[in-house]
Amino acid sequence: MTLSIEELWVKAAVEHRCVYISYKNPETRLVYNNRNIRPEIVTQDESGNVTLWGFLDHNPFVGLKAFSPKYFQNARLTNDGFKPQPNSRWQELVPIYDQMGLKVKDS
Repeated sequence: MTLSIEELWVKAAVEHRCVYISYKNPETRLVYNNRNIRPEIVTQDESGNVTLWGFLDHNPFVGLKAFSPKYFQNARLTNDGFKPQPNSRWQELVPIYDQMGLKVKDS
């Protein structure tokens, strides 16, 4: 079963695994970003727009970055693990992870 990008993000955040992304530049629509991301949290605004938040694996000190799923060209769960940042919000995703049965689902 293939996971949605939101499910993939939740699974990766809770399991502390990087996601390798190909992400389109929202302005030029060109792929400009191919890298590992350390997923942190998923949010949704009043209009239903989802934002995926995470840290760049190669430089997590840049700070939390926002990603819109509509600009993802590709995303896959990797086996690369990471240690969550202090005061991380990934714990907020545990009930969603459990409810969706993501522990046993593959990407």
